[in-house]
Amino acid sequence: MNLRSLQVAAEQYYDPSLPYHNFGHVISTLEKARELIDRCKKECIEIDEGVVICALLFHDAGFIENHTAKGFPTKEHYSADIARREMEKLKISETSIHKVQTAIVETQRDSEPTSIESKIVRVADLSGVAMTYEVFQENAERLRLEHEMLSGEKVEKAVWRKQVSETIETYLSQEISIFKDDRDTESNFHQGARSNLQRYLSSQEN
Repeated sequence: MNLRSLQVAAEQYYDPSLPYHNFGHVISTLEKARELIDRCKKECIEIDEGVVICALLFHDAGFIENHTAKGFPTKEHYSADIARREMEKLKISETSIHKVQTAIVETQRDSEPTSIESKIVRVADLSGVAMTYEVFQENAERLRLEHEMLSGEKVEKAVWRKQVSETIETYLSQEISIFKDDRDTESNFHQGARSNLQRYLSSQEN
């Protein structure tokens, strides 16, 4: 896979005016993914690195667009279609295209990852949830501003707090463990996300 060409192609689909779903978000997910890929290699876990990188490059492509008007059921399906079009231009195999599209679609909130590549993409995409509380708080605010920007409606703090809680709780209820250690105990992601959410909800009540 010509990942450099794909990165150049992907970036054009991200609007820098978006507070959260811009190409900076993609770069941060790639950094986390590389950490996870390196650990997979150390633990002899077989993984298609190109699929992970490509999926993350396109996982929020076209986010600012009206996916429904374009005939797609979700933003993830629209992003997956963009990925297909760009990969086909580079004559990438149908097998790889299918894996990339699957990994993108499985970043949907209620989706369960079905492959190691999809799990890494999912964890990398959500990594900000389990980072420092400052990062968590900043991301929550960026997402609120973005929601208001795209919907044209203001969101009350209590309503937004409830939405954040429901979203994080959904992620925490899902099985996205990658490594053996995570299957025996609560993963670092789950621990960090739960701690950040509790602190966020407490601080918002004051």
